[in-house]
Amino acid sequence: MSESSDGTIANCINNGSVTANFDYARVGGIVGYSYHSEIISCINTGTITAIGNNVYIGGLVGDYYSDKTINNSYSILGMNNTSDLNNGEICTAAQLNSKEFYTETLGWSEDIWDFSELDVENRKYPKLKQ
Repeated sequence: MSESSDGTIANCINNGSVTANFDYARVGGIVGYSYHSEIISCINTGTITAIGNNVYIGGLVGDYYSDKTINNSYSILGMNNTSDLNNGEICTAAQLNSKEFYTETLGWSEDIWDFSELDVENRKYPKLKQ
C-alpha cells in the first residue's frame, strides 16, 4: 500500500521486497505514508530499499503523520538507504520464536495468527490464518 488516510491497517504481513528509486520517496514495509491511520498487528519481514534524495524509509511505515498509533506490530528487515533510517524496537530471536511473545506481550489473537511454525533462523514468522 502506498498511502493510508484516516483508516485502519490491521492483521497484515509483508514478506516481499519494496524498492523506490526516486527522490522524495516514502517507502515502508506495510505502507509508504500514513496520515491519521492506525496500524494494528502487522509484520514486515521484507527488505526495504530507497535510492534518492530526501527519502523516508521505515520497516513498517516510511512516513507517519497521525494522532493514531502503531500497536502490536514489528519489522525484521534489512534496510538500504541513502538517507536517515526510521528504526523501530529490536526484538531478540528468542522472543520471536516464542508464541507467548506475540500473544502475551503483543496481545495478538490465536484466532487470527498461526504460531505453529515459528523459526526465526529460517525466516518463519507468524502467519495469518486463512
